[in-house]
This record gives sequence, structure tokens and C-alpha cells, in this order.
Amino acid sequence: MSDAFDGPAVALDIAPEAQASLAAQARGRRLVIDWFATRCCGNVPVGDVVFRWRAAGQPHDPDVLRVEAGDGLELWIRPELVPLFARAGARVVLRGIGPWRHPSVVIENGAAWLDFFAACPTRSASGRRSGARR
Repeated sequence: MSDAFDGPAVALDIAPEAQASLAAQARGRRLVIDWFATRCCGNVPVGDVVFRWRAAGQPHDPDVLRVEAGDGLELWIRPELVPLFARAGARVVLRGIGPWRHPSVVIENGAAWLDFFAACPTRSASGRRSGARR
């Protein structure tokens, strides 16, 4: 798989302090933003985004889009998350203390977030569908 990117870059709202810290944490790896959705507790939809570090040479899903994230950070996202992030007013931030700091998403519009995951088929964060809706 090629790491070449020949389409327009996607823009995400990334907090400046998160951008600098993630670039430092990258150490040559790429960051992939993925998602999962499932049903639990009597068919209640549950879902969230997942941040995964991948080695620079490790193949990634061919459907992911490159995000303009500045120097030192190679960031990719599942395309269906881009309009969700825009509708929900999502911002990538860092949470945690010291070595436990990790990327997270803060949203302004919880309804858009819940609607997205309620409408999604069951899917693991690895991109595999895990069965039909129950």
C-alpha cells in the first residue's frame, strides 16, 4: 500500500497544545482516528472514536483520509467521522496527566454525536462489522 496522498487534506479542530504534544509523542508513527459502534443493554446504541498509533511502515486502511496536522504529526481519519466532527463541534484535545496524556475528543453538540452512533451498524474499532443490528 502506498503512503502517497493525492487528495485534498481534511481539516480538523486540534487544540494547539494537543498538536504540539501529539507531534512529540508520534516519534515517527502515524495517528489514526477510527470509531466503533455496538448495541448493549437491550439494544441501546453505544459508540466512540478510537485513537491508534501505527508504525510509519505499517499499512493503514485505504479509506482513511489524511488530516493537515502540522509538522511532526501524520494524522489520518475515517471519512465518515469528518462530517460528524463538523456537526458535533468536535475538537481533538489531550486528557490525562504526565505520561498518561492521550488524545481525546471534546464535543459541543451531543445530539449530533448520539445520532451518528445510533444510526451506525455494529462495528468494531478495527473496522470489522460484527453482525447485523439487533
